[in-house]
Amino acid sequence: MKIVLAVDESTFSETAADAVRQWSWPAGTELHLLSVAEPPRGTSAEVWSAPALYLEEVLKAEREFRQNLVNKMSERVKGGSYSLKAMVLEGDARSAIVDYAERTGADLVVVGSHGRSGLSRLIIGSVAGYVVSHAPCSVFVVKRPKTKS
Repeated sequence: MKIVLAVDESTFSETAADAVRQWSWPAGTELHLLSVAEPPRGTSAEVWSAPALYLEEVLKAEREFRQNLVNKMSERVKGGSYSLKAMVLEGDARSAIVDYAERTGADLVVVGSHGRSGLSRLIIGSVAGYVVSHAPCSVFVVKRPKTKS
């Protein structure tokens, strides 16, 4: 069995990682832990754009941040009933996760949910929603338990 666990820097990803770590998987299961470094996007419609060198430095910093995150999450999921492969991909997180699952023949994608709704979901988008709609395999969306107020 091949499982793709897609993580970002949120506590929602930590919850998803903890869930994967706690579950019992069949012998021979491979866990592919990944995070996606997204190239910087322009935030305005102005003609001016940042110099290429600046954009390269921003992407390099993003890759380093994602690598540190993957290293940290690898420690979090170590010792489960699976072999672990960790990596950083580059591109739009939504399509990168789906493409990776397709390329590797994944049986399951696990993502955490931020639980966004309304305008923030419209503006920021929903990685989990996109993956659920487009992945070539089953997707398990892990939500954090609601805290009692």
